[in-house]
Amino acid sequence: MRNFLYATLMAHLWTALTTSTDETLAAIASKSIKETSYHVHYAREWLIRFGDGTEESYRRAQVTLDYLVPYTREFFSTDAVEEAVAQAGIGPLTANLEAAWSEDVHAALDEATLKRPEAVKHITTDKHGEYSEHMSFVLAEMQSLARQHPGAT
Repeated sequence: MRNFLYATLMAHLWTALTTSTDETLAAIASKSIKETSYHVHYAREWLIRFGDGTEESYRRAQVTLDYLVPYTREFFSTDAVEEAVAQAGIGPLTANLEAAWSEDVHAALDEATLKRPEAVKHITTDKHGEYSEHMSFVLAEMQSLARQHPGAT
């Protein structure tokens, strides 16, 4: 489910980035579209199998969808950096990708017979570098090795 939601976003993002004023970024985007299309196709097929499969696979897919969808609102939140990048023609505003992303996601959910979760208004703030207290535990775990062995390579 997570792979499908994110890969679908990236398919639209890479497509938009092919027109970037940054030639290197545009070239990377052009090459990335084929790989991302594969991920979308693969994840969509599994989404449909789970949603339209057994009662248990449907239940698990729906629970996962209900859990993950609120976090997808952050995909389309915009900050000053993203606005500056868009104004310079380097990349798109992700908010402009939301309608196409939603259309693709809803078409797959319909085919998978999964119910679309209710729309949420809350947007998480991780994209803006604002984290809950839960991040401190993850960060401490990730930094422990570097702290135990400073300068290690």
